[in-house]
Amino acid sequence: MISKIKFSFFLTIIIVAFSFENLIDTYNYAVQLQKKGKSDIAKNVYYKLLSSKDTNISFRSSFNLGCIYLGQHQYDSAMYFFKNAILLSPKNYEAKYNYVYAKLKHQATVDKNTKTSNSETNNTSNNNFEKNIAPEQILHIIKAKEQETKNKYFNNLKIETPKSKNPW
Repeated sequence: MISKIKFSFFLTIIIVAFSFENLIDTYNYAVQLQKKGKSDIAKNVYYKLLSSKDTNISFRSSFNLGCIYLGQHQYDSAMYFFKNAILLSPKNYEAKYNYVYAKLKHQATVDKNTKTSNSETNNTSNNNFEKNIAPEQILHIIKAKEQETKNKYFNNLKIETPKSKNPW
């Protein structure tokens, strides 16, 4: 027998899956759910969008799933979805930064839980992937992007003094 909560949960997923004509509406619906704090329902909608042929929607869904899991302190899941987002959009520095941030938070919790043990876990599946996005590189990329934004803003900022016309 299905409880009322599970039934309403699955009913919501079915309604979402069939009520929207396009992916953008579905994605926007998930974002609204996430903003309202209904992250469990939003996660299910994002999961449906991951298989989309539209890489932008897949990237954003994966990125948002990573953010949800990061907020829930589930760093392994957050790293997985940020990694997926990076693979979909390799030049996105926010996904890279969030991946490294989740990895550092995960490592901090592992270190905190294993203070007595000096053994360090070695995950070989991520080693090749992580060679390309070391924390120092991420910080360098972020600083460069910030400087680029500042330069763009200040270079385009033109302060003109009004040319006064002396009426007499």
